[in-house]
Amino acid sequence: MALTYAQKFSFCETIESLLFLHLELLKTSGLAADAKMAALDVVASEARTLDAKQESIKAVLVKATEDAVKAMNKAYVEASSTTDAMVGVLGKDTALAKRLRKLREEMNRQDKGGNDDDKKT
Repeated sequence: MALTYAQKFSFCETIESLLFLHLELLKTSGLAADAKMAALDVVASEARTLDAKQESIKAVLVKATEDAVKAMNKAYVEASSTTDAMVGVLGKDTALAKRLRKLREEMNRQDKGGNDDDKKT
């Protein structure tokens, strides 16, 4: 099984911390610890910066989705109201009024089938 993003992130932070805490021991043992720490810092800093950027973009996407759902719900209410007005002026028995009622019935049937869009707002 592959490591998760969070596991990799945590591993890098732990290794950075351990390098810092045991720098002298690692250097006296023959590891170029300063160079390793500098190299890890460069790539880990880039990863943290890009992680923050993608988290920010996700937040924008969530907000945009919420706004789109709210706007669509308003549009639907307006379309439904317009449908009522159209049937009201035409009378229930005209061909267009029958078509509009059939369309609404189909929408209601689909909604009963598990449409949860209204729950997103």
